[in-house]
Amino acid sequence: MATAMTCWHTHMVPLFLQTADYMREVLGAALPDELEERVQARLAMQMFLQHGMSCTFVIHESALRLPVGGAEAHAGQLLHLMFMANRPNVRIRIVPAARGAHAGLAGPFTWLTFSRHQPLVWVETENSSLFVEADDAIEGYERVVRALDDSALDEDTSKALILRSYETLGARIS
Repeated sequence: MATAMTCWHTHMVPLFLQTADYMREVLGAALPDELEERVQARLAMQMFLQHGMSCTFVIHESALRLPVGGAEAHAGQLLHLMFMANRPNVRIRIVPAARGAHAGLAGPFTWLTFSRHQPLVWVETENSSLFVEADDAIEGYERVVRALDDSALDEDTSKALILRSYETLGARIS
């Protein structure tokens, strides 16, 4: 039912942009039980991106550098980010590490807006999820989204940074 989604992540690629290999590494590191079932459930969640919902992903540069799954999986994930960044309903913006402190230091979250309902925020933790609906909390997250928007590189510069990360990784692999 959401019409728009803004995902912020500090150190990982957001769930909706992860490849299956990336998911396996992330989930296997903390929750090795039922790994394939969890990966399939997350891949099913990604189907929301195919329904035209406006999606903005703001990702800290450190997520591009973290070699989740080794060089091959990392390269595949960066290629996937470049592919997804070219979808008409997907915007990817990177917060460069050189910016230092920024509004999103408290951690990752997903901001969801709806045509007939108030916005809400989804915060995923290690063992559970929290949906934030309180007006004052929503206003606080809205301020964080605006500040992250001001801190992040534009889409084209973000794509160029992803490409440079991929090329740098490729040079190290060869």
